[in-house]
Amino acid sequence: MPGTPPIEKQQQLLAQLAADEERVKRDSAEWDRAEREKAEQERWVREEVELLEQERARLEKELAERQRAEKERARKPTSGRVESPRSSLEAGPSKRRHDDDNTDDDDDDNIVDITPKQW
Repeated sequence: MPGTPPIEKQQQLLAQLAADEERVKRDSAEWDRAEREKAEQERWVREEVELLEQERARLEKELAERQRAEKERARKPTSGRVESPRSSLEAGPSKRRHDDDNTDDDDDDNIVDITPKQW
């Protein structure tokens, strides 16, 4: 037949076609794998964003509660100074031992009254 390439040329073209088809299959498989990885990564990112948004909402709610409680405390009038039993004058004077010889021994017999004096 005129115009028909020789058998060797046909075999060469068939081999090249088979190699090209194999390369297309590999590329297609690689493309599919990359698409699956991309979809998985996008799903993971969406989940992570959702968790972060939930955490932000929780923190904003906590902050609002703290601010509201602080406003309540600031709004309530104080009933004067609240004295602890230790700061009350009826609790007696506050005393500390005075180390008169600057040693670490326990023979410090001088007790110093450090209660503030009332004028």
